Amino acid sequence: MNKPKKVRQIYAELQRVYGGEMPAHELLECASLIADASEDSISPSPKTVHHGRTPFAELPVNEVMERWSWRIVSQEYSAEDDFSPHMSQEALLAHTLSMAA
Repeated sequence: MNKPKKVRQIYAELQRVYGGEMPAHELLECASLIADASEDSISPSPKTVHHGRTPFAELPVNEVMERWSWRIVSQEYSAEDDFSPHMSQEALLAHTLSMAA
């Protein structure tokens, strides 16, 4: 079922249940959100484009252990991770101490 048809059906149901309590534009917005949430987000969409490499933190654990186990204990790993804070050792230590105080 395509999205517009799905939104219309969900909107009709919401209108039947909540029509007297909520404005129509809010019901339509909710119907659209429900339709989006019901889509299968696990399988790749043809509209989804992935640029660049997968961040190291998102790789499967078994792949990391087989191919890059040395990176886990390496100093350079924390600097290359897309999700870790990019701070100097001194700044990180100062931040940690301020959080502990």
